[in-house]
Amino acid sequence: MSTGPAIPFLVVVPGSTHDFSSIYAIAAAYAHSGGLLNNHAAQTERLEFAFPAMVCSSFAIELFLKFF
Repeated sequence: MSTGPAIPFLVVVPGSTHDFSSIYAIAAAYAHSGGLLNNHAAQTERLEFAFPAMVCSSFAIELFLKFF
């Protein structure tokens, strides 16, 4: 059994140790999900899929900035 948390911490505190590869992987997953939702919104012409796409994409940007 692992001693670390099941979900990585997404808050970066200067001077502490973090698993930055997990932050990058989560950011990439949100970016991919945002792209899939955006494509689905365009194909089906349903506007309600655009809003979750924007949320996923903006959260991905936030996590990428924390990674860098």
